Amino acid sequence: MIIIAVIMIATYVLISTEKMNKTLAALLGGLGVLLFVKVTSLTTGVEIFTDAEIFSELVDWQTITIVVSVLVIVEVSRESGLFDWLTIKLVKMTKGEPTKIFLYMNLLIFGLSALLGAAPAFIIVGSLTLVVTKNMQLDPVPFIFSEIMIANSGGVSTIISSFVNILVASRYDLAPEHFLSYEGFILIGVPIGIILVLTNFVLFKFLYGKQMKEATLSASADIKRIFTELDEWQVVKDRSAFYRTAILLVGTIAAFTIAGFINVPFFLVALTSAILFILFSGMRVEVILRKMDWEMALFFVGIFILVGGAHKVGLLDLFGESIGVMAGGNKYALWIIIIWLSAILSGFMDNISVAAMLVLVIPTIAAIGFNETSVIWATILGANLGANLTPIGGVANIVAISLLEKEGTHISWLDFMKLGGVITIVNLAVATGYIILLSAVFGW
Repeated sequence: MIIIAVIMIATYVLISTEKMNKTLAALLGGLGVLLFVKVTSLTTGVEIFTDAEIFSELVDWQTITIVVSVLVIVEVSRESGLFDWLTIKLVKMTKGEPTKIFLYMNLLIFGLSALLGAAPAFIIVGSLTLVVTKNMQLDPVPFIFSEIMIANSGGVSTIISSFVNILVASRYDLAPEHFLSYEGFILIGVPIGIILVLTNFVLFKFLYGKQMKEATLSASADIKRIFTELDEWQVVKDRSAFYRTAILLVGTIAAFTIAGFINVPFFLVALTSAILFILFSGMRVEVILRKMDWEMALFFVGIFILVGGAHKVGLLDLFGESIGVMAGGNKYALWIIIIWLSAILSGFMDNISVAAMLVLVIPTIAAIGFNETSVIWATILGANLGANLTPIGGVANIVAISLLEKEGTHISWLDFMKLGGVITIVNLAVATGYIILLSAVFGW
């Protein structure tokens, strides 16, 4: 237990400090666990887990299948020009007014993050935002910062809106009794997602309202005319592929919803949709596969082996029991601990790796006498919202910092955390109140 704890801590330190590529760190951590288990088996005869169990129990292939399938759907949709088309269409509706651009861009990124996840949504909207702000001679920081916060907060909305949600829901086989089916997740996730977005808008109005008003007043008629004359179809290479992709995306969302009612496995729907996207995209398979983010899938494999090994030796059970003791049998204290602990850890470590660890701790906490559904949702909320805390809290954050630096704008940790810290604290307070409200409604 001690040796695996050391391997686990070392891996998380490498991930959180970015001293090494996070996927490589995760794979090294998983390899370290496997080598230790094999050496222990050969020298002492004690077998912590068999070779077969590595692939049958430690690695959650349903989650891996969903992750890869979602990556395919996002890549094909992006290549079709669908998301760029939507973004430009929305910008045209603003008629070049900065205040409206600020509002509409954030609403768009909330919708896209609910459908695609925070990182893909930000890559699409964030890139265009920089083009718009540069042409309008606006400070890009308020736009980019607000979009990061909205994208991460919107990550609580649906199963596929963040990899944290996919991981937790898959571990519980989309159990409807825990509101982890597609429609169950929407029932719990969308309301808090909307509440958080509205809360963030109030904060943004306080922080950036005066700046947006001044920018709107100073925007020239020539600039406004340029944006009203934009042609959204210029970003679409093939209209036929565009329409096919749009229909498939709507069909996929409908299929996810229906599958929950007829007990069709979520991974099967995701895989079928991904194959249909490839077949009808008009793109070559090797091109799609080459452009996909395979690092994410490999990261999951490494983390699964790492936390699976820790779970096998009882390390995570000990951690779960310690959290239960800290709560002192009080469910409200437990929710606060879970939400805020998972958020803080997610802010300084990858929230996927945090969720992968905590999801194995939940049954231990539930066994002590706490409601399992409430602990699941406290984990989901905390891990998602903690991404706003630091520049490395989420993939969208890292992408944003990189994009701004390419434009000559440097954002320090302190600058980021001045805003991210406030947003995170307020969001966590709202999430804590939401869990308490849900407990009253559902009897948790």
